[in-house]
Amino acid sequence: MKKLALIALPLVLASCTLAGPTEDNYTFAPQAVVKPVGPTYAPAGTAQVQEALGVTRTTLTLTGMAPYAIYVAHYHKAGAAPAAATPAATTTQASTGTDAAATTSTTTMTPMSDMSGASVCSTNGPAIMESRMIAQASADGKVTLQGMVPTALIRDAAYINVHHGRDFSGALADSGVICTPVTVR
Repeated sequence: MKKLALIALPLVLASCTLAGPTEDNYTFAPQAVVKPVGPTYAPAGTAQVQEALGVTRTTLTLTGMAPYAIYVAHYHKAGAAPAAATPAATTTQASTGTDAAATTSTTTMTPMSDMSGASVCSTNGPAIMESRMIAQASADGKVTLQGMVPTALIRDAAYINVHHGRDFSGALADSGVICTPVTVR
């Protein structure tokens, strides 16, 4: 019995300190700084942010983007400009799977043209380059960007920004097309 207690005690204590996996969903908004020279598109989309065991997986699902265009996305820290107001967001929390500690939150992303100047997305914060994701839009303007990064690298991220890319190297062609504020737990 003592051996069983000695084996079980570390497992019980370890389970008290581990946080369960989390999942957050955000909705993108177009950025005001983008002035298209060609056809006008209506970018929209969501960001799903899942964290488990110190690794964050991000999936961006976008529509209304320029057909066949290359897009580059990454997390940003907040910039020096005051971030007093953020875009209207819809947030929901819910358990996922069988783990009661797992949460899901959904936020609608707003086009940058609809954001006030005080939005965290317009603070021009530094990019966290390790979180870079690159993908090409389909003929109908849909694109999915995915990436995984250690959570510690993006712990102080304030927003996710999606840019047009010059090519698949990740070189940026503009200051941003669509953005959403995020909270990394």
